[in-house]
Amino acid sequence: MKTYIRLFGPELKSAIERLEDLSIIHEELVHQKSYLPLLDSSRDEDHLKILQQGHIFIGSYDFVFTWKQPPSDKDLNNLITEIDASFKDLSVHYTITTVPEDSISPETYVKLPEDWHSEHVKAISFLVIYGPPLLELFSELDKLSEQLSKDHTLPVKEGQRIRGRYDFGFAWTQKPSTAMILELTTRLDDVFRPRNAFYSIETINT
Repeated sequence: MKTYIRLFGPELKSAIERLEDLSIIHEELVHQKSYLPLLDSSRDEDHLKILQQGHIFIGSYDFVFTWKQPPSDKDLNNLITEIDASFKDLSVHYTITTVPEDSISPETYVKLPEDWHSEHVKAISFLVIYGPPLLELFSELDKLSEQLSKDHTLPVKEGQRIRGRYDFGFAWTQKPSTAMILELTTRLDDVFRPRNAFYSIETINT
């Protein structure tokens, strides 16, 4: 599998340099890079390894990581944690897209939860998240999903993290009106604004 990073400036050059410096990631990951910086002895070497090869990606994305085997959510979280920490003092934002090696395009791959293919899901609001702090945002979106499912202010079945073109989705139990979608964005604003992060939203009827 491959994980594509898209960067949004300013400070793109610094962001790319820091991605190149992420040479030590957990043992499943092989980073495409052209040189190997010095080993950081403060890291837990039992779960990390030096990334072996790579290049800056020329095209719709700016950087790519290649996995030896399909990454678990924990594997991806480890990578996101590294990137969030690296970008903490920069003005840059980024998106992350993980797709199978044989995927035709990262722009077309979406892996939905199995039960979202059911007739009870009438629409899905998809989010693309522009971090950092990406991992913290996933956690806060999980909390928002739980709140929405409990308070019934919106007909949202649940929200889940997904892989591919989008990062997170909210499954609706009825086709949402414009007012409902705008109410969801208001709740999302409360999550994103304090963290200086951004999102885009696309709602599709199933």
